Amino acid sequence: MQSAAVIKIIIILILVVFVDQCFAEPLINKNYTVAAKIAKFQAEFNFKAANVRFTPPPNRDAEGPLSVHAYLYILDRFIIDTYEHSVTFSMVLCTQWVDKRLVWEHESAPTSIVYTFWVYVWSPRIRFSNTINAESTVYVPVHVDSDGIVMRCQVYDIIAPCSFDLSAFPNDVHNCSLSFSSINYGSHDIIFEPWITESEISSSEWKLLPSARALNVPQPSTGNISTVVVDLQIRRQPHLYGFRVYLAMRTSHLLLALTILAPESCRISLTYMLLLTTCLQHGFLATMTRSSTETPRILWQSSASVFLSLVTVCSSLLRSSFRPSKLINTLKRTLSVLERCILLSGVGLLVVILLFQ
Repeated sequence: MQSAAVIKIIIILILVVFVDQCFAEPLINKNYTVAAKIAKFQAEFNFKAANVRFTPPPNRDAEGPLSVHAYLYILDRFIIDTYEHSVTFSMVLCTQWVDKRLVWEHESAPTSIVYTFWVYVWSPRIRFSNTINAESTVYVPVHVDSDGIVMRCQVYDIIAPCSFDLSAFPNDVHNCSLSFSSINYGSHDIIFEPWITESEISSSEWKLLPSARALNVPQPSTGNISTVVVDLQIRRQPHLYGFRVYLAMRTSHLLLALTILAPESCRISLTYMLLLTTCLQHGFLATMTRSSTETPRILWQSSASVFLSLVTVCSSLLRSSFRPSKLINTLKRTLSVLERCILLSGVGLLVVILLFQ
């Protein structure tokens, strides 16, 4: 009985394997046939596209230059060089146009989308005036659909000149610009229609302002080349950077207020702490803004704080060096009143600087 059951199980397994092979083999053959058809169609497409890749496609309306949509995706990771007055960042440029010579009937074709390489199709051959590095252009993938819509995306590392003005540090805003153009085609052949999109995730202490714009500017002096000029504005983000700047300054303001309100016995130690804090703060700000062409307003405010702390320390040392007497006590009270007046006037000056900053 056991041997009969074993024989039945073996027969069932053989039947299962046989049936599976019968159904799987046609499916494999079918998939292989479809893949072969797609590969053959793509090879024919590459051959057809390569024959016309040296001449720009005609406009779909057969009037005027070809419209090339340029989408600029700026990655919000800026590296600032205030000495060279430049900013370095990465950018994805996607260009899209219609080439009627690459249209096919997708109902009769094995696929409605072809992924090929830049070397097989015509492209406007864009060149940036500020490019540091770009991917190998020969192997950049290109997307082509059955309607002849061609899209090509490429990553660029850009260095753009900026006009740095640190007078409003750390809330400074800087203007930058870059440009790109087609190498071989003028505005009578193609015209760019640019759009700018910024990255939604920010990991930099700089932020791209929404006022960025891109303009198509013909340049007759260079053979009427179709050139796109991109104007950018970047701002330092206070929540990532301003805290480090304002921490020491707010600490010095707090010590200044405590010095005014503190009793005579605690004032000397507070003045020393105030002098140390303001000097460290001033050195930090001077280091951060040393490449500025103008003295930032915040540096003037820091200088006023250092001067007030020096006056306070000198006044405290003078009062502590006097020997007790009636005249000396009168002078000490006078110096104390003058010191408080100077500190209060300094606080008023700092408030005015903050209001006009």
